[in-house]
Amino acid sequence: MFCYCRLLRRALTPCNRVAIPCLHFAPSNHGYTVSSSTKTDEIIQEKKFSLHVIQEINNLEFSWRKQRNGKHFKSLIYKYFSKVEGSTSDSVDLLRAACDKTRCHHELIYSLLATLNDAIIKGGVEFNPSLEEKIEALKSVLIYSNYDLIQEVCKIFKINETNHKFKELVDSLLMEQKLVEAAYCIGTLNLQHEYDVEKVLFPILLEGKLFPVKQCIQKHPHLQLNIAKKLDSLLISEDNVSRTTKFSINSKRIIKILNKWVKWFKIPTELCPNFHHVRSRAAINVLIKRRAEQSVSENVWEDMVMTIIGESASLKEHLIYKLMQQNDKETALKMVKKLNMNDFDVTKLNLTEEETDLENIADKDDLEDLSKGDFEVEDKSEHLMFNLSASDIKYIDNASKFTDFLNEILNYDIVGIDTEWKPHFGLSAERLALMQIAVRDKVYILDMVYLRDCLAPEHWDGFMKNLFGNSNIIKLGCGIMNDVQMIIEDSKGTKGKKIGFTHILDMSVFYNKLQDIYPDEIHEETREKKNIGLSKLCELILGLPLNKEERLCDWEKRPLAESQLEYAALDALCLVQMYDKLKLNAAEKNMNFDHLVNVSMYLTASMWKPKKRIKGMKFEKDIQIRKPIPIHQFKVVVDSAFESQAKQLRQLGADVVILNKSDSPETAARISKDEDRILICSVTLFRRIEHLRPNAFCFKPFNKYGEPEPISSILHKFNIQLSAKRILSRCEACNSEESIKLSSKDINFLQDCIKNQDFTALNSVEEINNFQRTLIKLIESGINIKFKPEMNYSHTEKPQAFLCTKCGTVQ
Repeated sequence: MFCYCRLLRRALTPCNRVAIPCLHFAPSNHGYTVSSSTKTDEIIQEKKFSLHVIQEINNLEFSWRKQRNGKHFKSLIYKYFSKVEGSTSDSVDLLRAACDKTRCHHELIYSLLATLNDAIIKGGVEFNPSLEEKIEALKSVLIYSNYDLIQEVCKIFKINETNHKFKELVDSLLMEQKLVEAAYCIGTLNLQHEYDVEKVLFPILLEGKLFPVKQCIQKHPHLQLNIAKKLDSLLISEDNVSRTTKFSINSKRIIKILNKWVKWFKIPTELCPNFHHVRSRAAINVLIKRRAEQSVSENVWEDMVMTIIGESASLKEHLIYKLMQQNDKETALKMVKKLNMNDFDVTKLNLTEEETDLENIADKDDLEDLSKGDFEVEDKSEHLMFNLSASDIKYIDNASKFTDFLNEILNYDIVGIDTEWKPHFGLSAERLALMQIAVRDKVYILDMVYLRDCLAPEHWDGFMKNLFGNSNIIKLGCGIMNDVQMIIEDSKGTKGKKIGFTHILDMSVFYNKLQDIYPDEIHEETREKKNIGLSKLCELILGLPLNKEERLCDWEKRPLAESQLEYAALDALCLVQMYDKLKLNAAEKNMNFDHLVNVSMYLTASMWKPKKRIKGMKFEKDIQIRKPIPIHQFKVVVDSAFESQAKQLRQLGADVVILNKSDSPETAARISKDEDRILICSVTLFRRIEHLRPNAFCFKPFNKYGEPEPISSILHKFNIQLSAKRILSRCEACNSEESIKLSSKDINFLQDCIKNQDFTALNSVEEINNFQRTLIKLIESGINIKFKPEMNYSHTEKPQAFLCTKCGTVQ
C-alpha cells in the first residue's frame, strides 16, 4: 500500500543526509546503470505534489477500487476539475500523482483520463495545455507501456497537433533502450518515417512482442511489406540485428512471427519466397500424411499436390523424396512422369540423409486445421449417405435465385449451416467457395465464387437479416462461430450497418451439455472429449460417420462434380438430422430439451470472438438468447446475495434454489450440475466458482444505493416468457408448487385466527371446505401458518391468495 506519510515527509522535510540511488540511462549493453551519490547537490529531488492533489488521488483510488467506473468516481473528477477551474497544470499534476505503477492500476488511469475528457467537453472549458505540460502528461503514462493510455493522453492534451516536437522524447526513450514505449510513441505521433525500422522495431519483434510493432505500422502497408521481406530473408541468411543474439534469430521463431504477420496484414506469401517455400513443403507433407490415412481420394490428392508444386523443381524433388521415404515407389514413379521430371534419377536420392533444419520446421509447422473432425481409416461403405434426391439440391449462383432463396428460407424454423473453401495451407488468404444451408427437405448451396461479384450490398443485408438476425430460425452448425466469422468477412453488406446474430446453436456444444446433464445416455468414449468433430458427432448420434474424402478438394474449381455437391449438401443436412434425432430421444426420455437448447445457444454465443473489426462494419458481440424460455422451465440456483430477486422469480413461477451463506462453491456447482440449473451469482462467488462452473452467470445484486437490483435484467438476459397462470404458482419461501387457493373469506378467517393465536374456531364450523380441511392437517402436523411480512392482519378485499401446504406460508 502507498505510504502517504512518507510522501509528506519527503515533501516537507529536506533530505540532506541520505544518499539516494540515481539511475543513469545510457546506450550501454544493459540499457542502464545504477549509481549512488553521497553529495547533497547530486540528490534527485522528487516532484512535490500539493496536499489537495495527494488527497484527491487517495479518494479516487478508494472510489475506483470500490466501484470502478461508478458515478461517485466520476463525480470526484468533475468536482476536482471544477475546483481548479479547468487548469491544465492542475490536471497534469493530478495525472502525474496518479501514475504510480506500484499503487494505481492502468485501468484506473484510463478511467481517470476518459472522465477528464468528458469533464472538459461538458464543462465547455478552453483546454489548451502548453508544450511542457503535454510532454509531462505523456511521460507520466509511459511507465505503464500501454498503447490505449498513450492514445488517450494524446487525444486529451492535443499532442498530435505538435507531433514532431516530441521527437526528442522518442530519442531519449531509444537512448534508454525503452523500445516498446518508443514504438508506441512513434505509432501514435506518426513518426514512422523519422526512424530506421530495423533498428527500432526488429529487436522487440524478434523477442515476440508483436503488438507494439503492429500498432506502430498498422497504417503503413509499405513498412509492413518491408518487415515481412526482411523476416523472410532471415530464414536463409539470419542477418545480425542490433540488440538481438544469434539465439533469438532462428527459423522456428521467424516462421511463427511471419505466420501472424502475413495473416494480420493480408500479405501474399508469394512476396516472401522463402516463407512460401517452407509452407509449400509443409503442405506437401500434410497431404502425404492424409493420403496414408486414406482420408483423401487419389484424384483429389493429385490435384492438390499439382496445384501446390507448380513449376518448382525443388518442391518436385521434395515430393518424390517424401514418397520414397514412405516406401511408395510406385506413386513416386507415377508422379515423376506426371510432373515431367524426365531427367530426374530416383536412384540418386539419399534416403538416409537427415532433413535440414528448414525441413524439420516445415514438418512441425502448425498449419491451419484442415478438418472439421478426426481423420480415421474407415470402411468407405459404412458412411452416412445423402438420402435426398439430386433435385433437392438447389444451386444458387445468381441474384435472382438468391432472392428466391431469401424468401423461401423464412418458411423454416431449423436450418443447418456449413461452409467449404479451397485448402490454402497458409499459402494464400482464406475465402469462401460454398455456403450450404439445409432444411429438412432440401439443401441450398450458395456458390460464393459467383455470388461474391453479382450481389449488391442490399442482398447481403437481407441475407443477414432474414437468416442470422431472424429469431424464428435456429441456425445449427459444428464449430459454427468459425463459419460465421468467414461469412462476415466474405459478405459485402452496407458499410456501417450493424450485423445482428441470434439463435445460433453449435451442435458440439449442445452435445457436451447433454453429457453434463445426462451422463448415462452419452457414449463413454467421448466423455472427456470437449471438441467433437462433425463426422464423429454424426457417428455418435446417427450411427454412421461422414465420408471426408472430398474435404481437401479444390472447391473453387468449376463445374463442381456431383459427388462434391452431395458431400457439401450432406455436411449441412446431417446437422438438421442430428437435431431432430436428439429431440425425439429427449421426448422419449422426458428430457428438458428446449431448456437445454436455449442454454447451449447462449454458450455458443459466448464463444463469439471476432478476429478483426472490418472497416465500416459494426459487430454486436452480445448475442442474446432470443427464443423465449417459459417461466416454469426457468430452473436456476442463485447466490444468497440474490435472495430478494430469487423470491420475486418464485412469485412469477420460476424454479429457484437459494443458496445459504454457509454453502461452499463446490455445493453450488454440484446443485447446478446435478439438477440442471443455471447458476446466477455475484462477482465474489463467481471468482471462487469459475474453475468449477465456468458457465455461471454473474450479475450485480445491488445498485449504487444499496437497493436490490430489479429482476428485469435477469428476465431480459434469458428472454423469459411470463404467464399469468404461473404467477404465485410457487411458494416464495420454500419453492414448493403444492398450494391451495384461498378466497377473500378464507383469508379473513385465517387472519383472525393468526392474529388471536386461536384456531378453535375450526371446531365450530358445521361444513368443512377444502381449505379448512387442509388447514387442520397442517396444524396437526405442527406446521406454523404465517402470512408474508408485508401482508397485514386487517380484513382485505383481495380476491384470492395461496396457502403453501409444505411450509404454511400465505402469499
